[in-house]
Amino acid sequence: MHLIYEGVKRRLIIFWLRGPVEYKCRLSGRSVQLVSDRLQKLRGYMCSEFARKPRSLTEIDRWKATEFRVFLLYLGPFVLLDILNLDHYNHFLLLHVALYCLCSARPNKTHTDYAATLLVQFVKDACNLYGAEFTVCNVHSLLHICDDAKKYGNLDSVSAFPYENHMKKLKKLMRQTHSPLVQIIKRIDEETDKEICEFIDRYVTTITANPDNDKMCS
Repeated sequence: MHLIYEGVKRRLIIFWLRGPVEYKCRLSGRSVQLVSDRLQKLRGYMCSEFARKPRSLTEIDRWKATEFRVFLLYLGPFVLLDILNLDHYNHFLLLHVALYCLCSARPNKTHTDYAATLLVQFVKDACNLYGAEFTVCNVHSLLHICDDAKKYGNLDSVSAFPYENHMKKLKKLMRQTHSPLVQIIKRIDEETDKEICEFIDRYVTTITANPDNDKMCS
């Protein structure tokens, strides 16, 4: 989530919009509008499995991680076709195919090793295509994510998405800004105690209504 989608993928798009002119990676205003129009047209075709519908590139600073994920794994190859120059487009495809392999529900050693080859090439070419300032820590870390996939399984199964989705539930348990962890633990304890009390009340009510149940339980 943070390394790839909000890290490398976001950085790629930012360079397409605001990157160094001398590397010819920055898109013209007309090209940016064309990509945005393609994204907007796809909104009506997104199925319910996708949490968010595509937004314009003009809103890139407000994109969520799920939007970067959909762009990288599904929409990017189509909306960027004939927009990016061939070198930059093929470079993007290296990341697209590699991550598609690593996010597969049933990855195997062949897919993982192939993805590793693609990511090595992606990092090598990044400096020439986008400049040295592009190759930050997140980009270098792509060389190591295949090791995680081999150890833990597909990347979706070990991503931060479930944790981030649960954060809103934890925030609702807070009533003040200080000592957030203490507040959350107390609220969880209160809910647990409440559930136990409700269970005992139901049990007592059932036994009171029908004493034979108590004999059967004994």
